Amino acid sequence: MKKKIVIILFLFSFVFVKGQITKNTFYTLSLGEGYVLPTNDFLKGINKDNKKITNITNISLRMSKEVDNSLAWHTLYNDFRYGIGAYLGVFNYSKNLGNPFAVYVFAGFSPWKYKSFTLKNELALGLSGIWDYYSKTNRENIAVSLPIEVYAHWNLEGYWLIKDNWQLGTGISFTHFSNGALVKPNKGINTLSPILSLAYIPKPIVKENLVFEQEEKQDFHFEINNWAGVHAVHLDYTNEDNTRDTIQKSYLVFGGQYKLTYELNNKYGIGLGGEWVYSDATWKADTTHYKQQAYKKLSSMDKVSLGLMLSFHYNVNDFSVLVEPGYAIRQKHGYASKFYQRLGLRYYAYKGLFAQVALRAYSFHVADYIEWGLGYRF
Repeated sequence: MKKKIVIILFLFSFVFVKGQITKNTFYTLSLGEGYVLPTNDFLKGINKDNKKITNITNISLRMSKEVDNSLAWHTLYNDFRYGIGAYLGVFNYSKNLGNPFAVYVFAGFSPWKYKSFTLKNELALGLSGIWDYYSKTNRENIAVSLPIEVYAHWNLEGYWLIKDNWQLGTGISFTHFSNGALVKPNKGINTLSPILSLAYIPKPIVKENLVFEQEEKQDFHFEINNWAGVHAVHLDYTNEDNTRDTIQKSYLVFGGQYKLTYELNNKYGIGLGGEWVYSDATWKADTTHYKQQAYKKLSSMDKVSLGLMLSFHYNVNDFSVLVEPGYAIRQKHGYASKFYQRLGLRYYAYKGLFAQVALRAYSFHVADYIEWGLGYRF
């Protein structure tokens, strides 16, 4: 624990000194006491001490840089900012789990301002570790299965200017730890935490007073995205001689998406589309099949599912954040609900060509697999 604190302090002593020579830079310290959502048996108390994991104390340090309105896209967002941060959390019970330490990048903007009050919105993505993860000697921990897990958070905070260089804030933070189902079991950890923050602004924020003529985007587009990934399968079961065994394998999964989208404006777009998915792990989620080898081999078409989806995307310059709920209209075999969710990030590299990475999930909290895609917008 002391080493993690030292790492955080070292990181921010470096960025603090470096940040003094850059404009529109500020620093934020946040403290929180949060609730751990009981989304899996390990968190509910099925562990070696039958102890429920219910709360987490956390501290976060962030260095932010606010845009100066020198580019046209800056003016689309109120006080758009980005930066780096570090996070340290302590669970009320951390045996065979560990306490999370994370470093991350983030971006955010201010959806509303009034006099000395500013509402700030923030989304972060990074890596966390080092966890006491699932293994044959730590089977109860079905929450995390790798020493390094993905860290993500969403913060919504209100800040009041209390002096020229200081802001006091309070709000709420939702934090998620997972590996995107690269290795299972991967039930993940979700926390909801009220937070108290203090921000220091060494120098006044400077804004350029430039005027840009921006063409409003209100166009229809047709999009094609082809993707591939791996579907992890994990089975932990008891043999007939009462010994426990584990199977961990990965199988190919790929698919194609076809969408008609409409740009509401320069920031928001909606769409409707369909997709097909081929999964070589379609039948491989049943322990009985592995133990008795009594399964019927499926044809290639039996491994194909078809789905319809709605699409919402939020644009920031050449990047887009995608939220896509979908429903499988054909799913002959499967372990998951037909209603699924996709959360992704897209980058427009050249004209209509884009790269996309997305997490497919179901039940709003269970990661299925990660999709790595290339596509084109017509």
